[in-house]
Amino acid sequence: MANITYSYEPDRHDKRRSSRGGTRILIIAVMVLLFTAGAVFLILPGATTEKAAPAAEPPRTPPSVPQQEPSAPVVQKKATSPAAAPTKKAADTAPKSGANAQMDELKKIRSLSDPDAARQAYLQILTSKDVPFGSPAFRTAAQALGELNLNDYFNASARTGHFRYNVRPGDSLYKLAVTYNLPIEAIRKINKLSDAADLFVGQQLKLIKADFHVKVSKSEKLLVLYNGKDLFKAYDIGIGKEGRTPVGTFLIADKIIRPDWYAPDGRIVAFGDKENVLGTRWLKLVPTGDTDKDFIGYGIHGTWDEGSITRSLSNGCIRMKNSDVEELYVLLPRKTNVVIEN
Repeated sequence: MANITYSYEPDRHDKRRSSRGGTRILIIAVMVLLFTAGAVFLILPGATTEKAAPAAEPPRTPPSVPQQEPSAPVVQKKATSPAAAPTKKAADTAPKSGANAQMDELKKIRSLSDPDAARQAYLQILTSKDVPFGSPAFRTAAQALGELNLNDYFNASARTGHFRYNVRPGDSLYKLAVTYNLPIEAIRKINKLSDAADLFVGQQLKLIKADFHVKVSKSEKLLVLYNGKDLFKAYDIGIGKEGRTPVGTFLIADKIIRPDWYAPDGRIVAFGDKENVLGTRWLKLVPTGDTDKDFIGYGIHGTWDEGSITRSLSNGCIRMKNSDVEELYVLLPRKTNVVIEN
């Protein structure tokens, strides 16, 4: 029997089946490869950053929320502002020191509507150890107190010790002035009498017994008027150049309105002449006690040059503003004591 050999040759259908199977295997291999690559990609750090971007959206939605964190200090700052108010108020009521604080206090006193309260406040400043004699605060307080005192004095306030007097036969202004040591001008002003007015029997007048005396400080260029022990008023003054204003005790020997000036060269310069340096009033000083009796020719007078006040420009006399010396002229009787100190 003959050996028969069979050979198999796939037909075209078999070939299609094998090609389809290979394609499927290839697709599956590619899918497996892609899946594996994706898994590896997710594990890589860079991939985490890429995927985190969408996750960052929630914080981005309310960006103002984190920015509200600094609001805590803002609230804390507001909370401290009310606490600062009591501190400022307490500082306003605390005792003041220093020149600026003293002047601020004086401004507050001026606004007081009660004269008695203002008077006590001025006296407290004037007696304070923190307010040196002649300082700006001392001058301001003394001058302001003086205005209150003048108002009381010329309006016959009960606090000034005025008393009523019934004019008797034989009375005159001169006689009353000598008896009660009052300038005639003061009696007229207190009682609002004109210069031409005469007294008549039974007329009721207001009089006062004052005890005025004067102290002059050359170093501070300040004239202080006292009524007894009480400071009445203070005035800025000018004094002599090169130390020519004498030191010692004096009294007012004479009082002159519209004085002529006896110049050092012997000339008599009439009142009203532009060379007359005495202003509107002259209060003649004469030495008393142990003061050198050669200190003559000195006085307290006015000036047409207010720029010379608080300066050393005179020949030795004490210069005042015309309005100030006119005030003294009315207040001070003859024989008023004057002390001039360095």
